[in-house]
Amino acid sequence: MPPAAPPLLLLLVPLILGTGCQASPEAPPIPAGDEGLPTPVWLYRASQCGPEDPVAVPLSRARSADSGFRLPANLPPDRPQEGSAPSPRHVAVGLGRFRTGGYAVRLQDPPVTRSEEALVVHVGVQRPPPGSVVTQALTHPCGVLRLPAAMGAFPEIEIRYGDRSWTLPRSGGGAGSAAGA
Repeated sequence: MPPAAPPLLLLLVPLILGTGCQASPEAPPIPAGDEGLPTPVWLYRASQCGPEDPVAVPLSRARSADSGFRLPANLPPDRPQEGSAPSPRHVAVGLGRFRTGGYAVRLQDPPVTRSEEALVVHVGVQRPPPGSVVTQALTHPCGVLRLPAAMGAFPEIEIRYGDRSWTLPRSGGGAGSAAGA
């Protein structure tokens, strides 16, 4: 009969083996926008779902086959909020092509500001940490933002990514107008 393991060893083995199975840390909190401005939230984010070039379009447009987005079918329908002016409720944001993994779409700080013409949602790229091991494959990060109902009260909603911007149409179906290069 083999000798019995010391009680301390019996306690340490599950602890040591369980350290690799911890849940991933929670996503960083969304930074607060300008005081009183509604802040959108991410419904979906992935590294392989966007088109070749940066773009922001209503979710209804992103679902079309020629949009370049590859989104899951279980995302909610893009209907205007009840009692609000017609505007997209969900916006698909693609960052374009990156040469490695580790990139993700994120809200900037502050995530929302106001211009003379529009409510502006600022998105950016979350880069992999310096020196991290990343996949050597082309990636196309994207995400779907849910716009709060209060955003429908603004005449226009603009999505900005770096020097590019897209003004969303007041109805959920169009591609929006692009600015920047």
